Amino acid sequence: MLYFGADWWDPCSKFTPKLHLFHQLGQDGSIEDFEIVFCSMDRSEEEYNQYISKMTWWCLPYALSTLPMLTTIYHAHRMPHLVIFDNDGILITKKGVESLTQDPIGKNFPWRPKRLVDLFPEYFVVQDDEDEAMLPFADLDDKYILLYFASNSDSLSQDFLPWFNKACKILKKNRTEDFEVGFDPEDGQGLFFGLSPTEILTCIHHVLI
Repeated sequence: MLYFGADWWDPCSKFTPKLHLFHQLGQDGSIEDFEIVFCSMDRSEEEYNQYISKMTWWCLPYALSTLPMLTTIYHAHRMPHLVIFDNDGILITKKGVESLTQDPIGKNFPWRPKRLVDLFPEYFVVQDDEDEAMLPFADLDDKYILLYFASNSDSLSQDFLPWFNKACKILKKNRTEDFEVGFDPEDGQGLFFGLSPTEILTCIHHVLI
Protein backbone atom coordinates (compact mmCIF):
# COMPACT_ATOMS: atom_id res chain seq x y z
CA MET A 1 0.00 0.00 0.00
CA LEU A 2 1.07 3.58 -0.66
CA TYR A 3 0.65 6.12 2.11
CA PHE A 4 0.67 9.78 1.08
CA GLY A 5 1.10 12.13 4.02
CA ALA A 6 3.05 14.96 5.60
CA ASP A 7 4.31 15.82 9.07
CA TRP A 8 2.92 19.37 8.97
CA TRP A 9 -0.67 18.34 8.14
CA ASP A 10 -2.80 17.71 11.25
CA PRO A 11 -5.12 15.06 9.70
CA CYS A 12 -2.02 13.01 8.89
CA SER A 13 -0.76 13.37 12.46
CA LYS A 14 -4.07 11.93 13.65
CA PHE A 15 -4.19 9.10 11.10
CA THR A 16 -0.57 7.90 11.24
CA PRO A 17 -0.92 6.38 14.76
CA LYS A 18 -3.86 4.33 13.47
CA LEU A 19 -1.71 3.12 10.61
CA HIS A 20 1.06 2.21 13.07
CA LEU A 21 -1.35 0.02 15.05
CA PHE A 22 -2.62 -1.59 11.86
CA HIS A 23 0.94 -2.22 10.68
CA GLN A 24 1.68 -3.92 14.00
CA LEU A 25 -1.27 -6.27 13.46
CA GLY A 26 0.24 -7.21 10.11
CA GLN A 27 3.64 -7.91 11.66
CA ASP A 28 2.01 -10.01 14.37
CA GLY A 29 0.31 -12.13 11.71
CA SER A 30 -3.16 -11.10 12.85
CA ILE A 31 -4.14 -10.10 9.30
CA GLU A 32 -2.97 -10.80 5.76
CA ASP A 33 0.66 -9.84 5.17
CA PHE A 34 1.28 -6.44 3.56
CA GLU A 35 3.87 -3.71 3.17
CA ILE A 36 3.48 0.07 3.50
CA VAL A 37 5.43 2.55 1.38
CA PHE A 38 5.38 6.16 2.55
CA CYS A 39 5.17 8.88 -0.11
CA SER A 40 6.21 12.12 1.51
CA MET A 41 4.35 15.35 0.85
CA ASP A 42 6.50 17.23 3.34
CA ARG A 43 7.60 20.79 2.57
CA SER A 44 11.22 20.31 3.62
CA GLU A 45 13.71 17.51 4.01
CA GLU A 46 13.97 18.36 7.69
CA GLU A 47 10.22 17.73 8.14
CA TYR A 48 10.57 14.55 6.09
CA ASN A 49 13.41 13.20 8.24
CA GLN A 50 11.53 14.04 11.41
CA TYR A 51 8.39 12.27 10.18
CA ILE A 52 9.99 9.07 8.90
CA SER A 53 11.98 8.67 12.13
CA LYS A 54 8.69 7.51 13.68
CA MET A 55 7.84 5.08 10.88
CA THR A 56 8.42 1.34 10.81
CA TRP A 57 7.78 0.84 7.10
CA TRP A 58 9.34 1.63 3.71
CA CYS A 59 9.73 5.28 2.71
CA LEU A 60 10.37 6.75 -0.72
CA PRO A 61 13.18 9.32 -0.88
CA TYR A 62 12.29 12.95 -0.22
CA ALA A 63 11.28 15.01 -3.27
CA LEU A 64 11.24 11.97 -5.54
CA SER A 65 10.98 13.12 -9.18
CA THR A 66 8.12 10.72 -9.93
CA LEU A 67 6.06 11.72 -6.87
CA PRO A 68 3.91 14.27 -8.75
CA MET A 69 2.99 11.55 -11.23
CA LEU A 70 2.08 9.12 -8.45
CA THR A 71 0.02 11.83 -6.77
CA THR A 72 -1.93 12.47 -9.97
CA ILE A 73 -2.46 8.82 -10.90
CA TYR A 74 -3.77 7.85 -7.46
CA HIS A 75 -5.64 11.10 -6.70
CA ALA A 76 -3.54 11.83 -3.63
CA HIS A 77 -4.11 15.57 -3.58
CA ARG A 78 -5.91 15.30 -0.23
CA MET A 79 -4.06 13.88 2.75
CA PRO A 80 -3.86 11.47 4.35
CA HIS A 81 -4.31 9.16 1.39
CA LEU A 82 -3.87 5.38 1.42
CA VAL A 83 -3.89 3.27 -1.74
CA ILE A 84 -4.19 -0.53 -1.58
CA PHE A 85 -2.80 -2.94 -4.20
CA ASP A 86 -2.85 -6.72 -4.47
CA ASN A 87 0.27 -8.87 -4.75
CA ASP A 88 0.36 -8.33 -8.51
CA GLY A 89 0.32 -4.56 -8.21
CA ILE A 90 -3.31 -4.28 -9.30
CA LEU A 91 -5.25 -1.48 -7.63
CA ILE A 92 -7.84 -2.61 -5.07
CA THR A 93 -8.98 0.71 -3.61
CA LYS A 94 -7.93 4.34 -3.24
CA LYS A 95 -10.11 4.67 -0.14
CA GLY A 96 -7.72 3.06 2.28
CA VAL A 97 -8.00 5.84 4.86
CA GLU A 98 -11.78 5.51 5.08
CA SER A 99 -11.54 1.70 5.09
CA LEU A 100 -8.95 1.55 7.86
CA THR A 101 -10.83 4.10 9.94
CA GLN A 102 -14.01 2.02 9.72
CA ASP A 103 -12.20 -1.31 10.10
CA PRO A 104 -9.14 -0.64 12.32
CA ILE A 105 -8.38 -4.32 12.98
CA GLY A 106 -8.57 -5.30 9.31
CA LYS A 107 -11.46 -7.73 9.53
CA ASN A 108 -12.30 -7.06 5.88
CA PHE A 109 -8.75 -6.28 4.70
CA PRO A 110 -7.73 -5.67 1.90
CA TRP A 111 -11.07 -3.90 1.60
CA ARG A 112 -12.01 -4.96 -1.90
CA PRO A 113 -15.07 -3.03 -3.15
CA LYS A 114 -18.24 -5.08 -3.15
CA ARG A 115 -19.31 -6.36 -6.52
CA LEU A 116 -22.60 -4.98 -7.76
CA VAL A 117 -24.05 -8.47 -7.88
CA ASP A 118 -23.36 -8.87 -4.14
CA LEU A 119 -25.62 -5.91 -3.38
CA PHE A 120 -28.68 -7.38 -5.04
CA PRO A 121 -31.31 -9.47 -3.25
CA GLU A 122 -31.85 -13.09 -4.21
CA TYR A 123 -35.04 -12.34 -6.12
CA PHE A 124 -36.50 -9.44 -8.09
CA VAL A 125 -40.06 -8.46 -8.93
CA VAL A 126 -41.25 -8.17 -12.51
CA GLN A 127 -44.58 -6.64 -13.44
CA ASP A 128 -46.14 -7.08 -16.85
CA ASP A 129 -49.54 -5.45 -17.29
CA GLU A 130 -51.47 -6.61 -14.21
CA ASP A 131 -49.34 -9.68 -13.55
CA GLU A 132 -46.48 -9.79 -11.08
CA ALA A 133 -43.81 -12.45 -10.64
CA MET A 134 -40.75 -13.03 -8.50
CA LEU A 135 -37.75 -14.32 -10.41
CA PRO A 136 -34.25 -15.29 -9.25
CA PHE A 137 -31.54 -12.76 -10.02
CA ALA A 138 -29.65 -15.56 -11.74
CA ASP A 139 -32.06 -15.02 -14.65
CA LEU A 140 -30.19 -11.78 -15.35
CA ASP A 141 -26.82 -13.48 -15.82
CA ASP A 142 -25.11 -12.45 -19.05
CA LYS A 143 -27.43 -9.46 -19.44
CA TYR A 144 -26.65 -5.76 -19.39
CA ILE A 145 -28.56 -4.09 -16.55
CA LEU A 146 -29.41 -0.41 -16.47
CA LEU A 147 -30.24 0.73 -12.93
CA TYR A 148 -32.56 3.71 -12.70
CA PHE A 149 -32.75 5.54 -9.35
CA ALA A 150 -35.45 8.18 -8.98
CA SER A 151 -37.86 9.75 -6.53
CA ASN A 152 -41.44 10.89 -6.80
CA SER A 153 -40.52 14.16 -5.06
CA ASP A 154 -37.68 15.05 -7.42
CA SER A 155 -38.61 17.42 -10.27
CA LEU A 156 -35.51 16.50 -12.27
CA SER A 157 -36.56 12.85 -12.18
CA GLN A 158 -40.01 13.78 -13.46
CA ASP A 159 -38.53 15.82 -16.31
CA PHE A 160 -36.12 13.03 -17.21
CA LEU A 161 -38.67 10.20 -17.22
CA PRO A 162 -40.11 10.78 -20.75
CA TRP A 163 -36.64 10.81 -22.26
CA PHE A 164 -35.68 7.74 -20.27
CA ASN A 165 -38.79 5.91 -21.48
CA LYS A 166 -38.03 6.73 -25.10
CA ALA A 167 -34.40 5.64 -24.87
CA CYS A 168 -35.28 2.38 -23.13
CA LYS A 169 -37.96 1.51 -25.67
CA ILE A 170 -35.40 1.87 -28.45
CA LEU A 171 -32.88 -0.27 -26.57
CA LYS A 172 -35.44 -2.93 -25.73
CA LYS A 173 -36.58 -3.09 -29.33
CA ASN A 174 -33.07 -3.58 -30.66
CA ARG A 175 -31.69 -5.91 -28.00
CA THR A 176 -34.52 -7.74 -26.24
CA GLU A 177 -32.43 -10.69 -25.11
CA ASP A 178 -29.51 -9.03 -23.32
CA PHE A 179 -30.87 -5.82 -21.82
CA GLU A 180 -32.99 -5.11 -18.74
CA VAL A 181 -34.01 -1.97 -16.89
CA GLY A 182 -33.84 -1.91 -13.11
CA PHE A 183 -35.95 0.68 -11.30
CA ASP A 184 -35.35 1.53 -7.64
CA PRO A 185 -37.95 3.98 -6.26
CA GLU A 186 -35.93 5.94 -3.71
CA ASP A 187 -39.04 7.29 -2.03
CA GLY A 188 -40.02 3.71 -1.23
CA GLN A 189 -43.41 4.03 -2.88
CA GLY A 190 -45.08 1.38 -4.97
CA LEU A 191 -46.11 3.91 -7.61
CA PHE A 192 -43.85 6.23 -9.54
CA PHE A 193 -45.30 9.63 -10.46
CA GLY A 194 -48.72 7.96 -10.42
CA LEU A 195 -47.53 5.31 -12.88
CA SER A 196 -47.06 1.64 -12.29
CA PRO A 197 -43.56 0.27 -12.87
CA THR A 198 -44.97 -1.42 -15.98
CA GLU A 199 -45.40 1.96 -17.61
CA ILE A 200 -41.68 2.47 -17.60
CA LEU A 201 -41.03 -0.88 -19.27
CA THR A 202 -40.22 -4.09 -17.46
CA CYS A 203 -38.90 -2.83 -14.14
CA ILE A 204 -36.91 -4.76 -11.61
CA HIS A 205 -37.66 -3.70 -8.02
CA HIS A 206 -34.79 -4.27 -5.68
CA VAL A 207 -33.57 -3.14 -2.30
CA LEU A 208 -29.87 -2.41 -2.00
CA ILE A 209 -28.30 -3.66 1.19
